[in-house]
Amino acid sequence: MDKKKSFALGWSMLGHSALMYFIAAAFAADGLNIVIPSFETAYALTRKDMNLAAAGGAWLSVIAAFLFAWLVMKKGPKKVTIASLLIMGAVVVAFGNVTTIAGFAVCLFAISFLVNGIGWTTTNTLVSNWFVKKRGIAFGISTMGLPLATAAFVPIANILIQRYGIPKAFLVMGIGVLILAPVTFFWVKDTPEEAGLTPDNADMSPEEVSRMRAEMASHESQWPIGKLLRNREAWLISIGYGLLFVVTVGIVTQLVPRLTDLGYSTNQAVLYLSLAAYIGIPGSYIWGWLDQKFGIRIASIIYCVWYMLATILLLVGSSGPLTFVTIFITGIALGGIGNLYPSMVAYTFGRHEFASVNRMINVIVSSIRPLGFAVMGIAYGATNSYDAGYMILIGVAVVTILLISMVKKTYNPDLKIGGIS
Repeated sequence: MDKKKSFALGWSMLGHSALMYFIAAAFAADGLNIVIPSFETAYALTRKDMNLAAAGGAWLSVIAAFLFAWLVMKKGPKKVTIASLLIMGAVVVAFGNVTTIAGFAVCLFAISFLVNGIGWTTTNTLVSNWFVKKRGIAFGISTMGLPLATAAFVPIANILIQRYGIPKAFLVMGIGVLILAPVTFFWVKDTPEEAGLTPDNADMSPEEVSRMRAEMASHESQWPIGKLLRNREAWLISIGYGLLFVVTVGIVTQLVPRLTDLGYSTNQAVLYLSLAAYIGIPGSYIWGWLDQKFGIRIASIIYCVWYMLATILLLVGSSGPLTFVTIFITGIALGGIGNLYPSMVAYTFGRHEFASVNRMINVIVSSIRPLGFAVMGIAYGATNSYDAGYMILIGVAVVTILLISMVKKTYNPDLKIGGIS
């Protein structure tokens, strides 16, 4: 088989990862935009109770992140993804048949738990296994599934629920998730070595490929939790990108109410959010390209400055033509955080150690991320305005720049291997 053509399998791993990101974001986050009002209308469940269930699910996912990282270390991303898809499909079908807040909470908790075995932990590990030198572009392509979920899943779910009702709509969506399990079985290879290939399609002899495959199979992590807790880079990455998620959550989750405060109708504001999401799809590639071109630290710092600009525009209350500038800047940013964070982990610690290191870093990042809700909620409650919250977010972005710029040392042995350095 022609070597260049054979690596089509490697690039296709990014398509699979994008699809998994889409599923994870759709059911755990974006889909709630239509699920919550639909359940409110059909079963008289209160938005307060359903949002509390969503918040509980978000915190539960922190525990799940650690568990699934351990499972990926033991079984590999493929097996974990297949099992998660099978259980997730059944849960989605069950979700469509609950009519009480208790049932709603149980199903949402299960989904929030399982998405770590479909996206995030598994997808990030798969991409880092296949790409070393080209990891920036690789993460940029795979995370296109995140903004695509924001843009596409809500209208799709809305059409299904409006046309067929909640039970049948969730049955269709659940079957769709279940079908992806056998697709994953035949499609995915955990590492390029399993397919007789090399990371990035590097030029290596068959003997070198066999050696690397044996190393991947027999590798034992050199980063136990205790050692990670004493590592400077691990903490800088965890806190730095956790704070960057705070900025993202603070801006994106309050974009619609901010626009309505500025005089736009709810329908206009939702339309602008969808527009931002579509802009985020090529945005994912742009941030991956910047990572590839200038390095992960520089790309991440540019990202912070870019988000600071979006925050300043929201703070001054831009309207009219400036609104489109704000939406464009926010949209481009939407595609970045999902790929910059795992790229930094992969760059610093290497593909062999990604799953092991990420089990701690992802837990800390996931624990910090919900503070974005708290910052904006407390600021609005105290001042009846988002202005104070935006000023805090600007300060958080400055701190993030300082932390990310301090990440210096790399423990990644792959960068020293001639064929893929």
